[in-house]
Amino acid sequence: MSYSETDYDLLSFTIPPKHKPGTDLMSKAILEDKRVINLIVSRVIGDHAKDQYMSRSGEWVDGLRVDILYTPIMSL
Repeated sequence: MSYSETDYDLLSFTIPPKHKPGTDLMSKAILEDKRVINLIVSRVIGDHAKDQYMSRSGEWVDGLRVDILYTPIMSL
């Protein structure tokens, strides 16, 4: 079996670090969309919770981080 130049190009292809697998950038962007937040919150809590939550970044004292954290919007 012989390999073409294209085959060798594919074998040496390297993904740029900002697009590496496991970063889940697209899923994070989707989960930060207000419409998606409302859909999730209304299914889990109820329709009365729509527009009452927002996404935030979350990090614990031990350095662990969450991808998405929904917290209530406090109105005064």
